[in-house]
Amino acid sequence: MSPNSGARQPASLVRGPGGGVPLRRHCSMRVGIRAVCPVAPPQLPGFRHYPAEQEGITALINIGHEVTNVNVVQDGVPLLTRDLSIGTRKFREDLQRERGLPAEDAERMLQGYERTPELEACVHSRGDEIAVGVERAAAFLQTSSRDARIRRVFCSGGGSRVPGLADVMADRLRIPVELANPLQGLEVSSGAFEGLNMDEVAPLLMQVIGLALRRERE
Repeated sequence: MSPNSGARQPASLVRGPGGGVPLRRHCSMRVGIRAVCPVAPPQLPGFRHYPAEQEGITALINIGHEVTNVNVVQDGVPLLTRDLSIGTRKFREDLQRERGLPAEDAERMLQGYERTPELEACVHSRGDEIAVGVERAAAFLQTSSRDARIRRVFCSGGGSRVPGLADVMADRLRIPVELANPLQGLEVSSGAFEGLNMDEVAPLLMQVIGLALRRERE
C-alpha cells in the first residue's frame, strides 16, 4: 500500500523484548499493539508450583496431537524452545499401520493404562524420537557452558499419558522424567474435579493453568 494513498488499514505493532516497530512513521494506518513473547512457554507459570524443581536446568515437554514442545528453563527462566513434529497422531498412525488396528482401538490403547505388546514398539520408537529432541537441546546448551546439563524432565499434554512413554524417555535420557502436576500448590474448589482422577487430569492442564497464572510481563 502506498503511504500517500490515504487509505487506513488496521495493522499490528509487534512488540517483543527489544521494543516495537514504529509503523505509523511510514504509512497511514490504524496501529494496534500486540504483545508477543517468543521465548516463555505458556506452561511456565504452572511450573512455578514446583519451587524445588526450579533450581538448575529443567526441560518442560508438552506432547500434543501434532507437535511436541520442548522448553528448557534454568532457575525458572526460559533458555530455549524446540518444536518437534511428533504428537499422539503419529503414535496412533503407527499402531494402525504396523498393528492393523482401527483408529478407535489405537486411540483407546493410547489413552489406556497398560503397556501392551502392541503398544510397546511404538512407544519405544516415538519416545526415543522425543528424547533425541531433548538431547539436542542439551547439546546446544553445552556449547555455551559445559556445566549446562538438563537434570530433570516434566511432561504435560495429552500425549504425556501414553502408557510407558515417560519410562522410555527416562531410560534414554538417564534422568528423571515425570508427569507434571500444575495443581500442586493450588487451592482447588470442592467438587471442581468430582468424578475425575486428579493424576490423570493434572498433566492436561499445564498450559491452561500456566496461561491463567501468567503475569502481565510474561
